[in-house]
Amino acid sequence: MWQLIKKKSILFSWFLWHYVVAMRELLIMCKDFFLFTSYYFSIPFLLRTLFYPWRKQKIYKEKGFNIASFFDALFFNTFSRFMGAFIRTFVILIGIVAQIITVFVSFLIILFWILLPVAVVLSLPIYIWLILT
Repeated sequence: MWQLIKKKSILFSWFLWHYVVAMRELLIMCKDFFLFTSYYFSIPFLLRTLFYPWRKQKIYKEKGFNIASFFDALFFNTFSRFMGAFIRTFVILIGIVAQIITVFVSFLIILFWILLPVAVVLSLPIYIWLILT
């Protein structure tokens, strides 16, 4: 690829760099940001452990027949599981929103990168007119 770029004109070399080499790097960066948000919020892990107790807090009932100990452990463990599910669901939703924002911003950056040369060329007459007036 670089041998082809070296043999052509500077304008063609810039065009190849802008739309091939740099575009590939830009797409890799966008993919890395998407993977970062996925790993940062660890959505697959949170889905797997959705109903695990919050911070592994459990109460075990005492040995023997004690109805108070049984209901105490039952209510606390149920509450701990619902608390874990609530917080994990909240983090999952924030992670999904962060990934949607990442995709949207990546799309805007790629669109900006594609249209940047066109905007520069189209703005040259305005720039020249401003200089001359």
